[in-house]
Amino acid sequence: MTDSTLTAGGALNALRELAEERRSGVLASRRGSAGIHICLQDGRVVFATSNLLRFQHNRWLTAAGLAHHDALKMAGPTRGTKELVDNLVKHSGLDRMDLVSSLRALLKEMVLEALTWHATELHFSPGVPVLHEHILIDDAADGLIQAAEEHLENTPARKAPREVADPVPAPAEQDPHGHNPEVAAFREKVQLTGEQNYYELLDLDSKADSETVRKHYYHLARAYHPDALKGILAEVCRAEAEEYFATVTDAYNTLTRPEQRKEYDQQLGSQASWDREQRQQQPTELAKLNFISGTRALAAGELHDAAQFFRNAVQLHPDHGEYHRELGIVEMRNPRWQKSAEFSLRRAIELEQTDTRALAHLGQIYQENGLKRRATETYQKALDWDPENEMAHAGLAALGASSGSAGKSLFSRG
Repeated sequence: MTDSTLTAGGALNALRELAEERRSGVLASRRGSAGIHICLQDGRVVFATSNLLRFQHNRWLTAAGLAHHDALKMAGPTRGTKELVDNLVKHSGLDRMDLVSSLRALLKEMVLEALTWHATELHFSPGVPVLHEHILIDDAADGLIQAAEEHLENTPARKAPREVADPVPAPAEQDPHGHNPEVAAFREKVQLTGEQNYYELLDLDSKADSETVRKHYYHLARAYHPDALKGILAEVCRAEAEEYFATVTDAYNTLTRPEQRKEYDQQLGSQASWDREQRQQQPTELAKLNFISGTRALAAGELHDAAQFFRNAVQLHPDHGEYHRELGIVEMRNPRWQKSAEFSLRRAIELEQTDTRALAHLGQIYQENGLKRRATETYQKALDWDPENEMAHAGLAALGASSGSAGKSLFSRG
């Protein structure tokens, strides 16, 4: 899957495809400056993150009535949601199960939001994201996809157009002001509120001082405070203005109070850096997780997936012999991958000369391709390190005492 611009349902269709293929990686969905990332493990949804304010962990827990400001302040900056829950339980005596349940509900809410956006930019990054510091979900994508489809079906904008023979819409769907430019512009502004951080909401630079914050706040107040609305906006948009301006006021109060602003900046920075952290994760840890996924795929008989995971592990940690060895053993099982299998096993032995498992399998490759002398030598090396190696004994027994080709690589005959 490559970068693409899609209409509503794009992320939904992408998730369905990734789930069917049991892929692992991160599906990034963006709409303007807003972004939601859905993390997959073997086709199952395990985590999500977003830069939207309403999806911040602290904000979510506060809105749910599970943690007040003082408790979150005592919890301090954390590396992930596991530490956040641990700190809240430790310092404030909050119920662990309630916190975990609420954070998992937040993850599902993020996924559903991404799946029902009307315009998204999508990008899928394959691999296994490192999430050991976070509370996870383990949901089959089918349930989330079904919930998203039901939401889209029940959204008027997504309903199929009426037949030409029925040009008059039902009264419940009429909006006499929906096409008024002033109303439409205001409603679009209100809608963006949920996708903006406080600095974006007040049209501020993150370095803006308190005086600048006040100026921008009062500028918005003169235009959009519910009591300042005039004309058609005052007539039809007062309730929306009250909700919008409550958020604007929250932004103003936060950014003009040093302690709250410091805490907010920490939260905002944590969310904004998630992408960067994923790209900067220790390659060795990512390699290990890909190797584990490859082992699982192999046990399930999914050779292509196993080979791809092992290749990821080799690419991330090229000096780890075990990864080369297991890749080679998988590649042996596909006749078209024999050359690559020999290369992988030889590389594993270069990195660890005592790897008798790699030696025995390399001997088998030579034996199956008629390189008897080379096979005999390789089997014997395996027995030098492990006299009880059954695979090497079986190979030598099958070869008998006959001699064959000289010590050459499988693909360098001549």
